[in-house]
Amino acid sequence: MSNHLKLPTILIVADNPSIRFWLKKHLDDHFFVLSAETPKEALDALYSPLDFIIIDAEFERCDALELSEKMYQQAAKSGTPIFLITGKLKKSFREKAKKAGITEFLSANLDLDELLSRIESGKKRADVRQKTEEAIRAVRIPTPSGSSLKHKFVLNDEAVRLLSQAKKKNVPIALLFMQIDAFDTLNKPATTFQNLGEFIGELLREEDVLIPSSEGKFVLLLANTSPTKAKTIAERLQAKIERQNFDLTVSIAISSLDASEEGFHKMLNSLIKSLNTQKNTNLIISFDPENP
Repeated sequence: MSNHLKLPTILIVADNPSIRFWLKKHLDDHFFVLSAETPKEALDALYSPLDFIIIDAEFERCDALELSEKMYQQAAKSGTPIFLITGKLKKSFREKAKKAGITEFLSANLDLDELLSRIESGKKRADVRQKTEEAIRAVRIPTPSGSSLKHKFVLNDEAVRLLSQAKKKNVPIALLFMQIDAFDTLNKPATTFQNLGEFIGELLREEDVLIPSSEGKFVLLLANTSPTKAKTIAERLQAKIERQNFDLTVSIAISSLDASEEGFHKMLNSLIKSLNTQKNTNLIISFDPENP
């Protein structure tokens, strides 16, 4: 079997032959390198399994960000990270690029060590994004009838494993329920809430589990975490979300958790109820399960 078949596949999208040559020369030992010189070739390449995509921002045959957005719409299904080679540093350009699906930026003055480091970083970000999107698709929340407070969050495989391990090892788990304040009155695009979910996911530890929903609510299971430590984590999350300029606030309710699916749903409904009875926003509430 060819060694190339064992390597991850990377697609280089550039109509500048010097860039294609440099990238292929330096990446050939690490990846199976494919290249595309035209938009059609780039889009056609998506029918092959890809691990990474690199696009040159100076692509002359079409707008690189428009091409990135088209590729992202297809590549996102497999979580393929997309990198952009650019020398543009303006925040407005980079925000536009991220909305077009760019995972990471590569300096126009390409350096091999930086290139490999950025690829690794971009892969981690893409993994977070894919897990967040998969979790959103997996969660089903029936519309409550009347005054019902039962919000059904479906535990994904990661959450079930975490509960099982915590019960087996007898270690504490903290349940953290977060909701966007005045969500129904916010006039923001859906991408804002998706980006928020990705941002929260990036801030968590590897062993923690995020279960977002499409209704501005997020559930976090914090592994081996006491309620006191969970409150500190909640405060940090709240502060970092505010500094990130999402132009919204979140309220958070926290509790320790009985490591079972039944205990999860029971306590989650209690946390939701505790937040829904509050009139203020930007809150952090520590909920005592012994005195609900």
